[in-house]
Amino acid sequence: MKNKIIIVLISGVLLTANSCNKATKSVMSPTTPIPVEITPIILPDSFPDTTSESASDIIDNYSNWKIQKKSLGPISIGMDVKEVNTLLSSFKKQNAYAEDFGFSGGSPAYIYSDNNEQILAIVQTLNNKKVFAIIAISDQLKTEDGIHPKMSVAEFLNFYPTMRFFLDPMNGWEYAEELTKDWDFIFTTNSKNRIGVYTQPEKSTLPKRTTAINTWITIR
Repeated sequence: MKNKIIIVLISGVLLTANSCNKATKSVMSPTTPIPVEITPIILPDSFPDTTSESASDIIDNYSNWKIQKKSLGPISIGMDVKEVNTLLSSFKKQNAYAEDFGFSGGSPAYIYSDNNEQILAIVQTLNNKKVFAIIAISDQLKTEDGIHPKMSVAEFLNFYPTMRFFLDPMNGWEYAEELTKDWDFIFTTNSKNRIGVYTQPEKSTLPKRTTAINTWITIR
């Protein structure tokens, strides 16, 4: 991942900070990872106004949330985790770890579910309890163009015809990057179901197997 981050969560799975993954319309190569706990957070000038929405309104409307640069619906990168918990109080909350989503540093993470379906997760900064990354898990969460978690590689190629993939050597997952939006498309594959063929470390490749399904989208 490139100062990376990184969408149904597989418990206990590890992805390192450099596996936060994204897809773009051109070839991109990953950069040196930065530990979660020392990565600076740039706070937005303002957060979405949610004062007129009750917690029940928010959970009822999450299927309308848009995956955007630095945000998912009412949740933004840099927001206080306490504020997120208030907004999502109607969801079932489960404790997790940053490593479950491909980040190093030992930071906590939290998964939010509705009717036993995992909807999203957040990764927290270690020291100041801010949102470091947002993990879009449910296929009901979409971008303005209609991109969503659980799409196949073939479906992604309709949006990104030159989409290329990287192999994360730390956990064996594959990912593609959308650098202009700071999104990582994570595929929790293994040696038995690779999307691409990797002949050199950290070199991207075009997909060979297009039936692989995206696990989640990381917003960073």
